[in-house]
Amino acid sequence: MDLFFRMSKDCQHLAKGVVWATCAFVCQRCLDQLLVKVEAKIQVNLVSEGEAHEPRDFCEFIAIGDSGISLSTWMEDELLLAIPQVPVHNYDCTTEDIRRALSGQSGQVAENRPFAGLSSLAKHN
Repeated sequence: MDLFFRMSKDCQHLAKGVVWATCAFVCQRCLDQLLVKVEAKIQVNLVSEGEAHEPRDFCEFIAIGDSGISLSTWMEDELLLAIPQVPVHNYDCTTEDIRRALSGQSGQVAENRPFAGLSSLAKHN
């Protein structure tokens, strides 16, 4: 984590920096383990809860109550928001079976038709 706190010329409390972590996921293509460096850039104004209802310019802000804010919880939230929606390897990790299934060539895969017998029952009535 690399985070700096400062006060701007107009007396606003600012936090700026970056937080990162290497996280283990399951690749959504091949289902193997995948390590991803998750990185979140942070640039926010820190305001009191009373100031949170005032109209703000285009910048993001965090309202801080009387008890303060947990830095670890805040950074964890930032990392959770930065996680990729569909984690996959950055190379082609698909197997031949997956490629065949995606292209529509079933190969040796037997077609399962659980309701095939129902059509014969419907014809008799």
